[in-house]
Amino acid sequence: MTTSAGGGPDRSPVRDRVRRSGRPAAVVTVTMAGLVSAEAATGPRLDSYVLALVGTLVLGSVVVAGRLWQRPTFETALGAAVLALLTGAGQTLVATVGGPGSTGARWTGLALAVVGSALVVLGLVGSAADAPSSARDADEDRPYAL
Repeated sequence: MTTSAGGGPDRSPVRDRVRRSGRPAAVVTVTMAGLVSAEAATGPRLDSYVLALVGTLVLGSVVVAGRLWQRPTFETALGAAVLALLTGAGQTLVATVGGPGSTGARWTGLALAVVGSALVVLGLVGSAADAPSSARDADEDRPYAL
C-alpha cells in the first residue's frame, strides 16, 4: 500500500473510481467476449485468420476481465477500454460493410448486443477515468508536481 505525503494511505479519486467500477466492467467485458464468441459460432463460416483474430480478442477480454475483477487498476481498466473499443468498432464494420470475404452485411441481435456491451464497458471505464485532469488541477499549486 502506498502512502501519501501526510503518512496516511494514498486514496486518490482515480483509484477509488476504478475500484468501484472494476467489477461491473469485468462482468460486462466477459459478457462481451461471450457475445463475440456466439456471433462467430452462429454467423457465416469464417476464414482461419479471422477466427484467430476473434479468438485472440476473446482471450484478451477474458484475461483483462479477470484481472479487472481481481485487482482493478487504471491500467487494466484502460486495457478493457481498448478491447471494448476494438470490439465495438470491428463489429460495427462487419455489420455495416461486411466481414473479410463475406458477401453481405447486416445487423443482428447479437451484433447489437456486442456493440451495446462495448459501449457499456467504455462508459464504466470512462466514468472512472475522468479524474486525472482534476487531480492535475489539484497539484498546480505545488511547483514540484508535474
